[in-house]
Amino acid sequence: MRRSDADLNERIGKARAAYLQLKNIWSSKQLSTNTKVKIFNTNSKTVLLCGVETCKITKSRHPEDKSVYKQLSTELPSDPLTGHYQQQPAV
Repeated sequence: MRRSDADLNERIGKARAAYLQLKNIWSSKQLSTNTKVKIFNTNSKTVLLCGVETCKITKSRHPEDKSVYKQLSTELPSDPLTGHYQQQPAV
């Protein structure tokens, strides 16, 4: 089953919403970046990737999808996850 651009944009929107609901986590000084990454991977990333195994990514869409973590992290400029995911290789 091929997903449309609208479906992918909706998935990104849901991941962004999940990410922003945890705003107090991202700004916490008491949690390590490692802990925040684990929380991100179990929340926002899970929402983003749910059902992705059935999603066909075309070459024209792929470059935009690779920047999803960057899109999410720009919502909170002081977010320590921004630096973490900018260092990660693209999948």
